[in-house]
Amino acid sequence: MANEVFQEEELKYLLPFGPRENHETPAPSKKPKLTIRYLHNLITELQQQNLLLAQQVHDLERQLFECRQTHIELAAAAEQQALKESETKDEPDSFHDDQEAFRISRSKRHQAAKKVSFWSVLFRF
Repeated sequence: MANEVFQEEELKYLLPFGPRENHETPAPSKKPKLTIRYLHNLITELQQQNLLLAQQVHDLERQLFECRQTHIELAAAAEQQALKESETKDEPDSFHDDQEAFRISRSKRHQAAKKVSFWSVLFRF
């Protein structure tokens, strides 16, 4: 059935103050007696929660350690890459290593293309 009818007991749980017809204030729940068994159960629950939290802390510390190691490795790799790049920039070209290349004049190293005059093209035999 699509429209179910809620019973009064279900309405008590659904409505914040119980059914509107009944304006009774809920009676305060009685505190349980502090027996040895009850205290033992509370202590075991706390110990289990403590073990779970300790395990979570251990896992998080392990993840943090792995992240730090990864960060250190990445920093070292980036530094090595930067050193390699700076070494390649500092290395002179093979052209500059040759001392004879400096002795040759610039005009001989960089010769301009021969210009062809208009008259030589026009009166080519």
